[in-house]
Amino acid sequence: PDPFDNANNGWYVGSWSNCSAALASGEYQMDASSSAICTDVAQNGTTAITGTFEVEARSTGSGGGYGLMLGSNSSETRFYALLVDPVNGQYSFQYNDNGAWTQLIGWTTDLNINFGANTNILKVRRENSASQSVFTLYVNGKILGLAVDNNSIPVDEYFGVLSYDASGVSNTAYFDNYAIATETTLYQHDFSNPQNGWPTGSAAGNSCAFDYAASEEYQIDAAADYACMALNGRAKNATFEVSARRNTLPGSYSYSVLYGPMFGAVGDFSRFYALFVEPDSQQVAAYKYDSVSGWALLGDGWITNTAVISPGLGVNRIRVENDGPYITAQINGTYIDLTPNSSPGTNSFAYDSYYNSDPPGDYYGVISVAFPTSSVTSFYDDYKVIGWQTLEMHSPAPESLSASGAVALPPGFGPPQKR
Repeated sequence: PDPFDNANNGWYVGSWSNCSAALASGEYQMDASSSAICTDVAQNGTTAITGTFEVEARSTGSGGGYGLMLGSNSSETRFYALLVDPVNGQYSFQYNDNGAWTQLIGWTTDLNINFGANTNILKVRRENSASQSVFTLYVNGKILGLAVDNNSIPVDEYFGVLSYDASGVSNTAYFDNYAIATETTLYQHDFSNPQNGWPTGSAAGNSCAFDYAASEEYQIDAAADYACMALNGRAKNATFEVSARRNTLPGSYSYSVLYGPMFGAVGDFSRFYALFVEPDSQQVAAYKYDSVSGWALLGDGWITNTAVISPGLGVNRIRVENDGPYITAQINGTYIDLTPNSSPGTNSFAYDSYYNSDPPGDYYGVISVAFPTSSVTSFYDDYKVIGWQTLEMHSPAPESLSASGAVALPPGFGPPQKR
């Protein structure tokens, strides 16, 4: 992190039109007057397009606020900004292109924002795929929402801060402890080596079977109406990726398989999260399982019309991020809105409201479900665990665990069946 205690760290000190900046008392101070928007990006040779960007900020003034900049060009004419208005307790996420502002998330009130001159910790996590940029927005450790930009410019790599005056008089913003973290791969396995610790054998009698396939994939055979699970390691508050496919097309039913990563699991399978993909009807859903209360859908339940899912025997690359009680998902490089009905366009993540009273574990693996009348084989490949925290706060290296388990499904589990 940059504690703003060194004048050689690349932050501008001086004055320009209705703006001034200085280093004082271990903070970066930026004054904006006469309704100005003042920006500065670090010019110290450190750049980053994707990653996690974080800064502590506070301000004094009768109106206005501050922002965290990323994805900026060196001249600061194009950039994204998480803007915070501490006077009214609001935030917005916008893109500026030569003075033209586009609101990806409009001004929104949030109770997690500290008012007045109190400090707020702003954080933005940016992930890029071939088709879009996804931004996860935080304040004081709580997710504000997610923004998706399908027209992002992936080459702008500078980051910075801004102060803006909304009173017509002046606003002074103070910044401290700017930090950046990029993706850190904690674990990766392509299932070419059977000695890598994934479980083999069976569970629940012969209802579930686990093995390394000759195709250098991990194979799960699931009997009808069973969820078959394999755990391999331990990592919390991380991103989990896996490629998955099925081996046969459904028979008399429109579909008969769910597959995906599981995470937040305890070692005896009594609690866990799972992100299920149903390929044939192109649906996806996040679940939490508890051996006492059973299966609970998270977010808005089964998300339909997800055309990015490859149907039939096609391979789907599934990516799920678990950050405390928050779960976000991508399929084949495209972000999936898990709350399209209840919170369209903003809080597009699944949220576990019982996270504190019924805490999850921290083991990860894969899960396969077969229903209602026939068994199915699912294959998994290229499992990856990614940490996002700063180096000194990163997720611990995953601990190994080789365990398999099974859960009998209740009647009516999963998407509605179609004959």
